[in-house]
Amino acid sequence: MFEKIDKLQEKIAKLRPLNKTELEKLRENFIIENTYDSNAIEGNTLTLRETALILQQGITIQDKKVREHIEG
Repeated sequence: MFEKIDKLQEKIAKLRPLNKTELEKLRENFIIENTYDSNAIEGNTLTLRETALILQQGITIQDKKVREHIEG
């Protein structure tokens, strides 16, 4: 088990340092997924893709409540 972890750590280390674009994309994905998960726990019915569209493009989703958009 530890050998597998060590190999994965080595693989990750070879990818470093990440460039600015990669770091920004990781941060954006983290924010979207964290927002989606948090909202889902609270009963929000937006999908992950809908959450991303709201956060990235500021659009509204047809047939979804205003409350769900505000939470996104």
